[in-house]
Amino acid sequence: MVIGVVAGEQLYEQIKKLNFRGGYDIRRLEPKGATAICRALEADQEFTDVLIDVAAIKAANADEAVSLVDRLLHTTQLHIMVLADGYLPESRLIRDLTSVGLAQKDIFLQTGVKLQMRISNLLHTAEKEMPVPAEMPEPQKETQAIEQAVPDAVVPPSQVDAATGKSMQIRKPARPTTRAVTIAVAGGGPRIGTTTQAMQLLHYLTAQNFRCAYVDVQRTDQMRQYLTVYEHCEQLGPHEYTIQGCHFLATGKLLMQARMEYDYLICDYGDYAQIIDTVSFWEKDIRVLVAGVKPWESNQLSRVFEDDDGSLHYIFSFVPKADEPDVRNQMGESAPNTYFAPYAPDYFSYCGNDEFYAKLIACKKAEPQQKKKGFTFNLFHRRK
Repeated sequence: MVIGVVAGEQLYEQIKKLNFRGGYDIRRLEPKGATAICRALEADQEFTDVLIDVAAIKAANADEAVSLVDRLLHTTQLHIMVLADGYLPESRLIRDLTSVGLAQKDIFLQTGVKLQMRISNLLHTAEKEMPVPAEMPEPQKETQAIEQAVPDAVVPPSQVDAATGKSMQIRKPARPTTRAVTIAVAGGGPRIGTTTQAMQLLHYLTAQNFRCAYVDVQRTDQMRQYLTVYEHCEQLGPHEYTIQGCHFLATGKLLMQARMEYDYLICDYGDYAQIIDTVSFWEKDIRVLVAGVKPWESNQLSRVFEDDDGSLHYIFSFVPKADEPDVRNQMGESAPNTYFAPYAPDYFSYCGNDEFYAKLIACKKAEPQQKKKGFTFNLFHRRK
């Protein structure tokens, strides 16, 4: 698989990060006129997929972009994707792209999680389709020799040769595989209560006798500072420690192994706007966004709303009881997924509100809701 990226350096670097295993060839084609781009793609038959950013075409000419896609659809076998950042779904560019044969699912209106997930899915699909090496046939003679060496009667261990002993070994059963439920927690801004809610989830699940751990995905390492504050702490490894009975993993790189050792993993992503790999956030089993209603807090939610497929659960911090019905009403189709944080002033003290956190954990089984079109409103600029 060779993916061509006709885009600026910043978008190209974002796409490259999705190829974290380095197993695929992702090449940037220098943004030039449509003719030069077309010649480069037609001349190199190695390309299997191409992402074209309309803004990267010389003078951001929308008509040239449509002509380029139209030609490539007829002259190559490429899977073509187009980024039309800033264009509306009903704009002429989008209509023209679909009219020449480009699938609607291959048109992206922003550089958000949907585009990243499409690229990730391409890489994942290619990985599954890679040919599996054929198993080496076992040497027939050696197998027969071992079979003949197995005695019919009980033989003292001192009289059993190495080959026979190896064939008689009792192998340990494979460890039963378990997969932890992953909970992603992010904030609609800095210092909004993200870590507080991640810790409260940790306390709730621990109180239910589940094995669980807090994962510092962004590697801020802020919780490590408490090792010198509390008495009951233990350093288990370079990136693993306990504080007051709570288990902490200081890097998301331990996530794969931890899935086999815990029932729940609470992943703290910090500020949503600062997440480098948003695909990682949306792949978790339960996704939580901690938000606020102050003007500078609610203004930061626009990107989150764009990425939300209906599966995200919102916890609002510091909302007066009397204002909760108005906030929930303004959340539109996400009103059923809207909650209000209980008072929790201390990371290492559980607020005791089992009913509240039980609802969030139960959300794992909820099906994503279909987005509805409509008008926007004042507080969150959210569709109703």
